[in-house]
Amino acid sequence: MRRRNRYGYHKYYGGGGPSPVVKVIVIVLAVGVLSLILTIWGLQRYMVYSNDGGKLVLPWTQQTSSGGGAFSQPQAGVVTSEPDVSNVVTSEEPTPQEPTADGSEGRAVQISQDDLLNGGVSALLEDKNADSVILEMKAPNGKLSYASQMDLAGQLGASASASTSEELTQAIQDLKEQGTYLIAYVDCFQDHSMSGKDNLTFSTIYGFHWMDDNDVGWGNPTKDDVQDYLTGVVGELAAMGFDEIMLYNAGYPTQGNLEYIQTGSEYDSTQFAANITDFYIKAAKAAEDGGAKLSVVTDQETVQNGTNALSGQTLESLASLGRVWMTLDANADTTALTKRLTEAGMNDHPLGVLTDTLETGKSYWQAVLDTNE
Repeated sequence: MRRRNRYGYHKYYGGGGPSPVVKVIVIVLAVGVLSLILTIWGLQRYMVYSNDGGKLVLPWTQQTSSGGGAFSQPQAGVVTSEPDVSNVVTSEEPTPQEPTADGSEGRAVQISQDDLLNGGVSALLEDKNADSVILEMKAPNGKLSYASQMDLAGQLGASASASTSEELTQAIQDLKEQGTYLIAYVDCFQDHSMSGKDNLTFSTIYGFHWMDDNDVGWGNPTKDDVQDYLTGVVGELAAMGFDEIMLYNAGYPTQGNLEYIQTGSEYDSTQFAANITDFYIKAAKAAEDGGAKLSVVTDQETVQNGTNALSGQTLESLASLGRVWMTLDANADTTALTKRLTEAGMNDHPLGVLTDTLETGKSYWQAVLDTNE
C-alpha cells in the first residue's frame, strides 16, 4: 500500500508475493536439478573410454570373488580376456646414471665423514639414485678434514689428526676403486682461522679485521700467502684421490658491510678480476697435477653478464675450469646458461646444479647438498 508523507511523496510497501504452491514447485525443481548434477559428477569416475567411445561401468555389475578380494578367479566355462592396455602410458622407474670417466654427467649427494667411515655411502647413493659424492674437506671456520703438510695449516690450527686423516684417505680410495666419482667441497676464501692475522685478511677503515655478515673472517685474495695456501689445499686433495675439487666462496666477499673494508693496494676493485683469474690458473694447475679437475661455484648473473664486480669472477676465468656450479632460480634457463659456458670455451657438460632434489632425464650435473632431504 501507499502512504503520503509530509513532503508529498509516496512509499510502496509491497504486495502479497508468490503463492505457497509456486514456492513448493520452485524448491522441488531446485532439489531435482541439484541431485542430477551431483549424480552426474559422482558417476564420472565410472566412465571408461576406449577406441569405441565411452561407456558407464558400474562397480556392482562387475564380477567379484566370494572372498571379497580385489581380484576374482574366472568361473568355469567362462572365457576371459586381458584388458587392452596398449594406450596406457606408464612412468619408467629412474635408473642410475653411469658415471663417466671425466665426470661430465652425473648425480651427486653430499656425505658426511660419518657416512664415509661407517660404510653408509652405498645406501645413500642408492636412496638418492646417485653415482657421485660430495665431501666437505674445508669448512668456513678454516678446519680441514685431513692432515695438511703445509706449515700455514699448522699455524692456523686447521689440520685434522694424522689418524683421522689416514682413515679418511683409505675410505676415499675404497670408494674410488668402486667407481664412485669423488668431489671435495672446499669453502675457499671464507676462512675464519685467518681472521685476526694482518698478513692474511682484510682490514677495516677503523683499524679492525673485517668479517662478513655472519661474523666469519675471510682470507684476502690479493695476498700471495692466501692464494698459495689455498692452491696447496687443492693439490693435496687431488693427491688424496678426489676427481674434482669444488671451490665455494672462490672470490672476494660479496655480502656484509663491504664499505667498511679499507681500500688501497690490498683491496683494489680494479684488480679483483686479475687476482681471481690468477688464482684459478694456479689452483687448476695444482688439481690437474694431482689428476683432478677444478670447479667453482658462482651465480647466474655472473654467467649471464660475463662478470661480477664484487667477487672478481668473470665468465672468461670460469670458462678455463672443469665445471661451473650454481643454484638456479625457479625460472632459470639451463640451456641458455650452458650455451654461454660452452661458447666461452668449456667442455660439453659444463654446468653443475646445486639443488635439494634430483631430476631424472637432465643432461647437466646435479647435486644434493643436504642428505636429510
